[in-house]
Amino acid sequence: CSAVAWAWGLSPEPAPVIASQIGIEMVDVPAGNFLMGSVFCEETNAHCDRLKTVNDADHVALPQHLVNIKAFQMAKTPVTLRQFDKFIKSAGRDDLLSIDFMKHNIHGDDAPVVYVSWDDAQAFIDWLNKTDGGGWRLPSEAEWEYACRAGQDYIFCGSDDADEVAWLGPGGLDDTVSDLRLHPVAQKKANAFGLHDMSGNVSEWIQDCWHKSYSGAPSDGSAWTTGCAADAGRVVRGGSWSSIKWAGEASNRLRAMPSTRGEGYGFRLARTYTNQPKSTPVAKPLQATNPAVSPTKAAQTPSKPKPGTDACMGLHNGRFVRVLIKGVPLPAVAMVLETGDSQMTVRITEGVLAGAKQIRPCADARP
Repeated sequence: CSAVAWAWGLSPEPAPVIASQIGIEMVDVPAGNFLMGSVFCEETNAHCDRLKTVNDADHVALPQHLVNIKAFQMAKTPVTLRQFDKFIKSAGRDDLLSIDFMKHNIHGDDAPVVYVSWDDAQAFIDWLNKTDGGGWRLPSEAEWEYACRAGQDYIFCGSDDADEVAWLGPGGLDDTVSDLRLHPVAQKKANAFGLHDMSGNVSEWIQDCWHKSYSGAPSDGSAWTTGCAADAGRVVRGGSWSSIKWAGEASNRLRAMPSTRGEGYGFRLARTYTNQPKSTPVAKPLQATNPAVSPTKAAQTPSKPKPGTDACMGLHNGRFVRVLIKGVPLPAVAMVLETGDSQMTVRITEGVLAGAKQIRPCADARP
């Protein structure tokens, strides 16, 4: 398999938190751009092999592509039972209080509400837009992944260690960390944007309908709701307390029909700015990973490297994350990685490295 290499990122700072009338805390997410989708997987990587066996996840998250995101707001946590209960009472939706709903929502008012469908989430949003100002919605899939990554390239949303940031089920990278039950929100470490539970606890409904790959996906961060098959379903992100571990990875994507309700399904809100901020933080080039290279030099286009000497492929947790030249990340988006039986090739269509070249792994490419 192949993928475009990660070339840009953010240097995020903690964002202020704004609470809605019913207590939904919203975080300002800055504008920027990022490479959305799966990173490069070696054919011999056991984790990649498992993904292809289970749900072909390394292909549904390809091709990796550059997306520009406008500033927006994202809820600090998934919607809680306390918040959803206000909707039920105010809107007279006692019909939602089924036996299954009551059975699965027994973990306290501060736990994410579960057993809610995509359709139920839309009803909540319609009510909220009428009672608490406008602009409330589900995030697009691009917005969700951008907010999850927060300018970093961890496996999960905020860490390579699932136990730090996620309540997820057994299997995959390590042992169970969820105790196989739902937990109150914001008990695990937040990511760099200050968002909790982006990986794990509940699988989160997304606005987009399901497409089997990113071929033809919007590049402006909007929800992809065109060209959808009648039975396409909707995108679900983040994994839940009962999900196998890889479901919580930043690039992993799954689908479900919009009427589906389950013990692991919840949702998180996004909100559109009525007026875009006058001064919006934007994405910055990744800085040098080599302390000997100054930030000023890191932002410059590197000189043409000596094959196999100055250029190397960054390897982190078994995944190729970037090309480094003299220790500096290469700021190129037209970069494709390929692997053969015993060699790697980087194919760049523009810039100083145009053409196909063999390239060696770096000893350490931790961002």
